[in-house]
Amino acid sequence: MTIPAVDLEGLLDAPHHDGSDQYVVERPDELGGEAVVRLRLPRATSAERVLLRYERDGEPRSVEATIDEETETDVWWRAEFPSRTRSRATAGCSPAPRPGTRG
Repeated sequence: MTIPAVDLEGLLDAPHHDGSDQYVVERPDELGGEAVVRLRLPRATSAERVLLRYERDGEPRSVEATIDEETETDVWWRAEFPSRTRSRATAGCSPAPRPGTRG
């Protein structure tokens, strides 16, 4: 089995969100509470608009994120959505998807 090479430096140039405390700002204590998440977008892949897509009662929904913080290298976006979801939320933006993903 061959493991493909990964361009680790290139990972810093891609939009990023994960489940760590740096990206999940507020975790609701109960269903129906608001979850607050952040997305890091490098300035090189800037976007005019960022939407968070989630499901509620089996129906797709989306909320628009707002700029939360800016640094020399990154723009951090913030979005809130109700925690009554069964599937994971995904953040999306205008730039092309990373190699190996389905966008």
